[in-house]
Amino acid sequence: LFYGGLRIGEVLALTVEDFNPDTGTLTINKTLSGYVKGKGAILGTPKTPTSNRIVTLPPKVAVMLSDYISKMYNPKPKERIFFSVIYGTIICAFKNTIKKAGLKPITIHDLRHSHASMLINLGVSPLAISQRLGHKNVATTLNIYSHLYPSTAQKLVNDLDKFVI
Repeated sequence: LFYGGLRIGEVLALTVEDFNPDTGTLTINKTLSGYVKGKGAILGTPKTPTSNRIVTLPPKVAVMLSDYISKMYNPKPKERIFFSVIYGTIICAFKNTIKKAGLKPITIHDLRHSHASMLINLGVSPLAISQRLGHKNVATTLNIYSHLYPSTAQKLVNDLDKFVI
């Protein structure tokens, strides 16, 4: 969730064929929208058309995911990677882990926001962040995260001053 900036439904809908271990990429093309007793998971289309995307994972995370998949019993391409994870259970486990660690409570979706915040802090462009998160347009990203961008007014003036003769 954190290292890909993914929504929980996107993670829970991932299938074996959605992961390319050679490139370390995830194809995001569906989301888990619920469960029906006796029928299992209900998969739907992502939140927006631009939510269909390919996300490159950090190499160490890709290796961990590849290792995890290799330990699945005879996985089929269309099998969900986290088929045994139930939304409510992961939320509860996450809350308990946060509490045990003595951290300020956050929601599981806040991992996505933390991912975006980290990218901003690393100097990644708003357009690249928007595409990675699958936002409809860069304005959505800026509306949500603009408060995290440091004021650049002084830097702008300093840079302009270099050109004064």
